[in-house]
Amino acid sequence: MGLRVRMAIALALLFALLFAALMFLYVLLTLMGVITGQLIIILPVAIAIAVVFLQWALGPFVIKWIYKIRWVDLDLELPMLAPFIRKVCEENHVKVPRTGVIDDGNPNAFVFGHTRNRANLVITRGVFTYCNQEEQVAVVGHELGHIVHNDFVVMTVISVIPLIFYALYIGGRVMARAASRSRGKSSGQAALIALVIAAISFVVYFLSQLIVLLVSRYRESWADHFSAHTTRRPSLLASALVKIAYGLIYENRGSGAESRGARRYENALMFSSARGSRAFVAATAGPGGTVQTDLVKGAMAWDLWNPWAKLVQLQSSHPLPAYRIKALGKLSRELGEEPYIEFDLVKPELYIDDFLKDLAAKHAWWIFGGLTLAFGFFYARSLIFLPIALMIAAGLALAYFALYHYPTRFKPGTVAQLLSDPKAGPVKGKPVVLEGVIVGRGSPGLVWSEDLKLQDSTGLIYLDYNQVLRVINFLVGLFGTGQLVGQPVRATGWYRRYSIPYLDVYKLEFMGRTKTTYNMMVRLIISAVFLAFGAVWLIAWL
Repeated sequence: MGLRVRMAIALALLFALLFAALMFLYVLLTLMGVITGQLIIILPVAIAIAVVFLQWALGPFVIKWIYKIRWVDLDLELPMLAPFIRKVCEENHVKVPRTGVIDDGNPNAFVFGHTRNRANLVITRGVFTYCNQEEQVAVVGHELGHIVHNDFVVMTVISVIPLIFYALYIGGRVMARAASRSRGKSSGQAALIALVIAAISFVVYFLSQLIVLLVSRYRESWADHFSAHTTRRPSLLASALVKIAYGLIYENRGSGAESRGARRYENALMFSSARGSRAFVAATAGPGGTVQTDLVKGAMAWDLWNPWAKLVQLQSSHPLPAYRIKALGKLSRELGEEPYIEFDLVKPELYIDDFLKDLAAKHAWWIFGGLTLAFGFFYARSLIFLPIALMIAAGLALAYFALYHYPTRFKPGTVAQLLSDPKAGPVKGKPVVLEGVIVGRGSPGLVWSEDLKLQDSTGLIYLDYNQVLRVINFLVGLFGTGQLVGQPVRATGWYRRYSIPYLDVYKLEFMGRTKTTYNMMVRLIISAVFLAFGAVWLIAWL
């Protein structure tokens, strides 16, 4: 999940709270009889449009508030990128965006703003650390593509459509409830029509959400094309994607003039490298300072082969990295350049068996518990199946968490080894211990981001540091995460892969201290308590 996606999620959550509050007030006033007639349908639609407009109007200010961005003089502090940025903007008749830097080692970049002539470009320190000068230009070219294509306005306009249908769904439900309470002759018919409107609106809302995500993926690909045609070197963006999306990196040390330029770059921006990170050997680097092709192909295999990847793609605002890299390879051939990488691995199996096993393991507790309950109610007609169903559901949940989701035979591993597993998924945890340095937050610059980015000797990986309550995550991110940046750590947890590869953190060991998450313990305890309660209930019944 790129920084732009996480930024959009954070922004959407803030305005979703506003939308929820306004809709709650609307439902309350309707039930009290204050809102009647056509306003029952018109008002929620108006609220939806108003909230999206506010998100577009206020969003850039909110982003500047919640992200630690240092705005820089383009010519003085980014002299190696300034000519390219100015040239592209002049050729496409757009104003040069205001440029900022986030002092975080997690490599990423994003743009935001109101229109193409009121845009902001933000780059993290990690881009300068891990990408060479040409790759940096390619990354910036992609972001400039979003500005030139006016994606701020386009995505704002189309995102209002799902929200309108969701508002119609709420309005339909409220209208059905109001009609059912009416004593008129046609109240039953009106209630039925309102429910049909609500049902259709919800289906259209769901489908329109998928279409909005599809449009977003198309525009991401369009921005890739823009960068490729602007630089005439699609392979540069593909190489940068491998580092940013997969985390397969080597430090941008360079040689000769490029090395001196990179150091001058960092000094001009007043960057301080993460302590200890340079002590790691770039084990992923092959001849000539490129990432080893077998590691890249291994990481791409998951995107192209794993059934979970198909589900991810459907729900994602970005195409999976492997598809972007393959598309850039096609562009390379069209432009007379050798592709960054040719994916030539042969799929050895379907992988559907592991996917189905994951689904069965995750949902077995409620399926078998529900079947037992249904059997007791509709066939045996005995309430004794209530505690039996509870015991079956709780027992299966306990087994799932203890043996499948949170297995505890932790073994040492590396980022590159984990990325090469095409069978990974979000359900079955792979217990592993990683040793490395925390180079940044999971969401660079976000002041309350509790997640982290770890670099070991082979690459970067996202650490999902998730406590039982979200308020704890917020407080940890606000007051604790910053202290870990730059520290060598030993991270124990479960490797999973969904929209991104990540480590579901169990504990972090650093400077003689240990931070532990309690999700596994709480879920095991809750399952065991329900199992014991069901057993006591059954014994008491007998």
